[in-house]
Amino acid sequence: SVYITSTLYSVYITSTVYSVYITSTLYSVYITSTVYSVYITSTLYSVYITPTVYSVYITSTVYSVYITSTVYSVYITSTVYSVYITSTVYSVYITLTVYSVYIISTVYSVYIPSTVYSVYIPSTVYSVYITSTVYSVYITSAVYFFF
Repeated sequence: SVYITSTLYSVYITSTVYSVYITSTLYSVYITSTVYSVYITSTLYSVYITPTVYSVYITSTVYSVYITSTVYSVYITSTVYSVYITSTVYSVYITLTVYSVYIISTVYSVYIPSTVYSVYIPSTVYSVYITSTVYSVYITSAVYFFF
């Protein structure tokens, strides 16, 4: 039950994510530790993911993504309008058009802006695709952005 309200409109993210995969057209991707509950909901307009979701794919090119430490609850949300993610998600694949994203310490609530329009998932969903674009997000120490 995490509430993020920063230039956001009614954003509710209340679920757990296990086994995060960053795969697909990646350039220098380093994943060297466990990651728990990664949420990616950026510049989204009315995105609803309510019941049990399996294999959520957020696909696009990624450049130099570094995840080299234990990361808990990474929130990628910016300029979001009515985003609801209220169910357990397993095997989230993150492959955004990300440029130089560094996560090299215990990070809490990471914000990465992107663009997605009208994705409605009101029931048990399998393989959800959300494409986006992110540029230069640097997180090099313990960051806590809980609003």
